[in-house]
Amino acid sequence: MTSYSKLPTTPQQQIQQLKDEGLIISDTSKAEKLLEDIAYYRLRAYWIIFEASSNPRTFKPNIKFEDVINLYLFDEDLRNLIFSAITKIEISLRAMFSNLSVDFNAPHFYLDSNNFKRYGIHLESLYKIKRTINNNKDELFIAHYLTKYSQPELPPVWSVVETLTIGELQYWITNLKDSQLGNIAKKYGFFKHEPFVSIMERLAIIRNICAHHNRLWNRKIVKKKLKQIQQNNLLKDALSQAEKSEETFYGTFCYMAYMLYNIDKDSHVKLINGLKALIATYTINLNEMGFASNWQDLTLFK
Repeated sequence: MTSYSKLPTTPQQQIQQLKDEGLIISDTSKAEKLLEDIAYYRLRAYWIIFEASSNPRTFKPNIKFEDVINLYLFDEDLRNLIFSAITKIEISLRAMFSNLSVDFNAPHFYLDSNNFKRYGIHLESLYKIKRTINNNKDELFIAHYLTKYSQPELPPVWSVVETLTIGELQYWITNLKDSQLGNIAKKYGFFKHEPFVSIMERLAIIRNICAHHNRLWNRKIVKKKLKQIQQNNLLKDALSQAEKSEETFYGTFCYMAYMLYNIDKDSHVKLINGLKALIATYTINLNEMGFASNWQDLTLFK
């Protein structure tokens, strides 16, 4: 290993370097302003696919700075589209978990570790809720409960669930006993809970990517792969049309479209039409995202 020896450079120096490497930059002033606002390193993730070689770096013939910006703006709008769709799914999941209070006939069922598979995960999840409640005592619905009631210590599930992140919600739902978990999975069209659990894990990752404005469009998720669905339906048909759909954005998009199809047809249509509009606006080839070449002809996307 060696010590890091690279020195910082100005936008003007960065522009000249990109030009020397073969990137066509016609409006230098505009490019410099974009580098100031976006940052060289952030944009680098979007021009990698345009490189002919990386060491030393050279660009493919006729690649323009505008091509890089076009891809960057597409990814920005894609994150907004996906974040909106995840929000719809997240709110639905919150409602599903909250509604378990009817099944258990207990507004505080989440306090009882006997309702969950793993005691350790339940204890950790409960600790996080206590910490969140303690940090949000000025929230109207929390303040109301703490002022009016002394027992139980924490509010009912329909209040608590509104304080959970999607990652925390995922832990609560996936730690439910298999019978309850299976019932929730079926409401989203999954006959077995394993694929449902895998997409919940994936959605938590994708939501964080969107929330932190990180690159989404061609990102592969290899740490938390999607479980391949076994039942014969429109989701399995869509997934089977592309390789490695368990780790590509295409696989995530298929699962999201399927979940929305089962809970809100209007949101399903909005997601599909939203992506089609982005493709038309930015003239994007979806191969890098793992999309099947015939994806628009598949039943899931109609």
